[in-house]
Amino acid sequence: MPALQHDSTPTASAFARIGLLAYTLLIVYASWYPFTGWQSIGLSASAFLLAPLPHYWTLFDVATNVAGYVPFGILMVFALYPRVRRGWAIALTIACGVLLTGTMEAVQTFLPTRVASNLDFLTNAAGAAIGAAAGALLTRTFLEQSRFLMLRRHWLSQDAGRALIVLALWPLAQIYPQGYLFGHGQIAPIL
Repeated sequence: MPALQHDSTPTASAFARIGLLAYTLLIVYASWYPFTGWQSIGLSASAFLLAPLPHYWTLFDVATNVAGYVPFGILMVFALYPRVRRGWAIALTIACGVLLTGTMEAVQTFLPTRVASNLDFLTNAAGAAIGAAAGALLTRTFLEQSRFLMLRRHWLSQDAGRALIVLALWPLAQIYPQGYLFGHGQIAPIL
């Protein structure tokens, strides 16, 4: 099969943009779950910023908060490429990460089962910054000179991106699989 002709100029990654959207929704879900019992407790939504650091915290909590926002930083830098690169991509990603984690913590003020914390805010922002730096370092490897990108350009049309995204997201659908109607063949008990 002959190679399809493609323009070699850098193009935006639909996969990175959809991945960023999906990951941001995952952060919102994880931060605001269980989404019930919303009420004001008489504190300002930004009160957590000036509160003293929590007395009780674990290294696991800190590491989890940092690690949770690293993919956000990487995906944000990848999603901004090629319009915004290098230092500007890092700065914009850090600003968006701070805004996102600030919003998540501020809204947690209204959830009785959640505790807004300045330590969480700082560690999440640090994770976004680490991810932004990593994304800037990995852009060339993953977006400009990737072997997968070369194979895709050689074997697939330029419009194959959407199908590849569906294939990549398919494992997520397996996290909570639904039983199919008549899937087990046992229909007598329901008749």
